[in-house]
Amino acid sequence: MAELKVITDPREWQEYCISLGRGHSASWRTGGNIAAPGPGSSMEPGPGSSIGPEPGSSIEPTPVAPGGHNPHPLRAGVSGSGSSSPALRGLPSVGFVPTMGALHPGHASLIRRSLAENEVTLVSIFVNPTQFNDPKDLHDYPRTWDADRALLESLGVDAVFLPRAEQMYSRDFRFEVREAGILRAGDDSELPGDSPAGRRRTGTGDQGEAQAAPETPASSRQGGGLAGPDNQGPLRLEEPEGSRFSTQLCGASRPGHFEGVLTVVLKLLVLTAPSRAYFGEKDYQQYLLICRMAEDFFLPTEIVPCPVVRETSGLAMSSRNRLLSPRGLERARELYPILRGSKDAPRAVRELEQLGFQVDYLVDRRDLGPGEPARRFAAVVLEGIRLIDNLVLEEGA
Repeated sequence: MAELKVITDPREWQEYCISLGRGHSASWRTGGNIAAPGPGSSMEPGPGSSIGPEPGSSIEPTPVAPGGHNPHPLRAGVSGSGSSSPALRGLPSVGFVPTMGALHPGHASLIRRSLAENEVTLVSIFVNPTQFNDPKDLHDYPRTWDADRALLESLGVDAVFLPRAEQMYSRDFRFEVREAGILRAGDDSELPGDSPAGRRRTGTGDQGEAQAAPETPASSRQGGGLAGPDNQGPLRLEEPEGSRFSTQLCGASRPGHFEGVLTVVLKLLVLTAPSRAYFGEKDYQQYLLICRMAEDFFLPTEIVPCPVVRETSGLAMSSRNRLLSPRGLERARELYPILRGSKDAPRAVRELEQLGFQVDYLVDRRDLGPGEPARRFAAVVLEGIRLIDNLVLEEGA
């Protein structure tokens, strides 16, 4: 077993990742032939070589791994070298699992999935300060580097990226990724809350039933920025209340949280340029936002969702579980059975509150976009520890 490579400097990590793929992230995925360059060679096309689609060829759709799904059509055409396409045979596929450490069986399942689907598997451990709106939560977040390293080595991970905050964010840090509000008229975005007419819907109340926001008058959308349909004048992005999915659910009580998440994930994906990046479905809101960000920025990485890993009781594995007392952990194990067994969201809220949970939100969302089933989302606080979970609602529920 090769020794785990530990890299702390972002530039060194980027150079290491480039050396693995030799420019794999910039290659076209087509039915043509692209030979892997030999040591010391360049990516310059030689006589008769083909980099890009051959005449008459088409870009192949990204195959969806068993158990996964890809609800965003654009992601099917913009992917990294994780494909089995003949165009990229000879170039290594790179799987990437970004984490905040305190690794548990849920993280291990993501890593094993990557190991099974890629030739190289990389992991990052970074407790990202910009996604915490509570300084105490950041301070108390568990850090278990020795145990994490032992787990990564036992699984056979190739390398781990372990940067410090001052390396990921310069002192004059001025840029972040932020979800835009309403898009230009006629856009068929699949983010939760979007409707075909360019309106946004947002779940409200305990059941999270969708309500259509009034359509923004065309005249008020005129302004600087994007060109409108048929070149009828520029349009600008606007933010009617409730239009941004990142400000709902966890984003409602954790202002700035998803800006921090999206910013650091974009940084990590740019540095690593993986073929595939793996995210657990426990934070399904985060997964959906990362999918759309990757799509909007044309990132050549397939975003792969992985099922929630649970205890036999149903409790979702989480780094925060270890912060609970033994009694609190036993109480936390009531969360999933109530979410799954309650006929409606208000009843689930009442049952949880009777057990001493503080319910931040518990809603059923049926507006998550084409191809997305209805889901029940929940965030609760127990012994001062925030726990989240979600599950797919059965038809008719």
